[in-house]
Amino acid sequence: LEMKNPVLAHIVDSLAIGTVSLPIHVDDGWYIVQLTGLQKSLIITRTEEERLREDVHRALVQRTSDRRSDQYVNQIILDAKPTIERRAFDIVQTYLEMSIVPHDRFVGWHMSDLLVKKWGPLDFTDMEPFKDQTIVTYRRGRLTVADFLRWYDARSTGIHLAVSSPQSFFASLEGIVWRMVRDKLLVQRAFTKRLQLRAAVQKQK
Repeated sequence: LEMKNPVLAHIVDSLAIGTVSLPIHVDDGWYIVQLTGLQKSLIITRTEEERLREDVHRALVQRTSDRRSDQYVNQIILDAKPTIERRAFDIVQTYLEMSIVPHDRFVGWHMSDLLVKKWGPLDFTDMEPFKDQTIVTYRRGRLTVADFLRWYDARSTGIHLAVSSPQSFFASLEGIVWRMVRDKLLVQRAFTKRLQLRAAVQKQK
């Protein structure tokens, strides 16, 4: 639990036996937890000890790797200084809302009216005229609407945009765009280092 959900684990660790926690909000949702009992093994076999030692070692390696990976990726993004271009983002947002959000809710949000009011008459139902527009600029280049749509289409089954409100949809889509930026920058870094030619990479492909 500490590895999968550290916030929840710390709260569970602080509960007394029999108590019920307040609602706990973490990254993957809400929890209410009750600690029903506590057991301690006074005698641990050699096999159990070796298994526990291996579990702890693996957890520590994973945590250290995740931390260093986050630092590495964050530095790449900071160095690139990416910026989302709002006009192209708004067009993509309205297009995806029309495709994903239930029709009645989409109409109630009035997003198409807001788009036209902000940027003038636009036919957001057809992305073809907008595909070459820049959705993200960064220090050594740009990413277009076409780049984003290709990236999104390849992962759409695993991407879940929030549809509870226009604000939640905006925030979740913005997060997806930053994920695309991260992926593109990592791929560029990998090609610069010619990692695609390594035997291990070729074997995995």
